[in-house]
Amino acid sequence: MPGTGKTSTVAFCLRCMLALGRSVLVTAYTHSAVDNLLLKLHQHGVPFLRLGPKPQVHASLHFATISERDDDPSWAGAPSATAAVGGTSAAQSLHPNKRGAVAHTGSGSGGGGASSSSSGKDAAKTLKTQIGTAKLIGATCLAAAGSKLLRAHKRFDCCVVDEAGQVNQPNVLGALFLAQTFVLVGDDQQLPPLVRSTEARSLGMDVSLFERLARAFSDRQAVTSVPRLSLESA
Repeated sequence: MPGTGKTSTVAFCLRCMLALGRSVLVTAYTHSAVDNLLLKLHQHGVPFLRLGPKPQVHASLHFATISERDDDPSWAGAPSATAAVGGTSAAQSLHPNKRGAVAHTGSGSGGGGASSSSSGKDAAKTLKTQIGTAKLIGATCLAAAGSKLLRAHKRFDCCVVDEAGQVNQPNVLGALFLAQTFVLVGDDQQLPPLVRSTEARSLGMDVSLFERLARAFSDRQAVTSVPRLSLESA
């Protein structure tokens, strides 16, 4: 049910996981759902990476955003390589004395093209290191499943899927395969996955993994109260 504090509760649980040293992939079907969780974490100073195209990401999270093309060494100079963990951009990591800039030279005289290519490779290497060391990364289910960076350089302890009732099963499985365990958060009584094909719906494409598990464990008991827990005690 909306308005029950689910996002705040999930954000607190994520902070507990991080306090216990776990690495977490935060994902959802929409960019807005991913960003809502990350904004809650940002309020508490939690460092993270946000994987996705900046135009689709909340403006307050641009400092932590990387995109797939930042990993392409052939993209000379990688001018948008500004991924941040704890507020440090890839550009600043490469050139700490030149804030917010990655060296970029044209193909003019003096071997500028070679310098540009070298900078692009250095930026890609830095991003791979950041992906490998980040404790928390946020991305949509599709972005996580299709990420070369995550598949090649990351294995999470847990994948947390918010609004899991809105994601069809094929879309969510790719993200789940990136982690050892997973947590699905949502409401199987709210909006189901959007499937336009009548044939696909008739074959069950509009049934989420969240709903399938809810049906399989229909004898589950609802949690009505939990003991008070602080990060200090965790």
